[in-house]
Amino acid sequence: MRLFTLDARLGAIAGLVPPGALLYDVGTDHARLPVYLLCTGRIAAAVASDIRQGPLAAARKTAERFGAADRMRFELCDGVPPQAERDAGCVVIAGMGGENIAGILDRAKWLERSRALVIMQPMTRREVLENYLEGRYDIESVQLVRCSGGRQREYVIIAARGRGDEAEVL
Repeated sequence: MRLFTLDARLGAIAGLVPPGALLYDVGTDHARLPVYLLCTGRIAAAVASDIRQGPLAAARKTAERFGAADRMRFELCDGVPPQAERDAGCVVIAGMGGENIAGILDRAKWLERSRALVIMQPMTRREVLENYLEGRYDIESVQLVRCSGGRQREYVIIAARGRGDEAEVL
């Protein structure tokens, strides 16, 4: 079975995921991103989480269809699963409003002390997310991606890392 291709938005996000990282895809929807990264060998394992059972079932179906389900965990939760604090190498939070992303980050305060890469793609309210990140995260990159299709749309993708323990930095 031939692997699907990613659109420009997901392709840009995929390009930022560090090779070999354990990926947490928050709000996974159909799990296209983690399945693509697993099938292309960029990562070895992923956790797909979503707040609703329907999208999580769709994620599992995508993973099974492309032979990636044995390398994934599926978590029904609101935000970053708790076990991510122990092992996350990369957290992707994409395709939702900037205020929702900021809320997810606020509930996972440990990410501010972590060196895990956090890749965010707000659909709306980008300024709310940027205000939240200020002073908490070091921005590594900001990309503007244009997607065409039914209508032209621009997406902003932000990659950042928590600042770590201030005591360790001093």
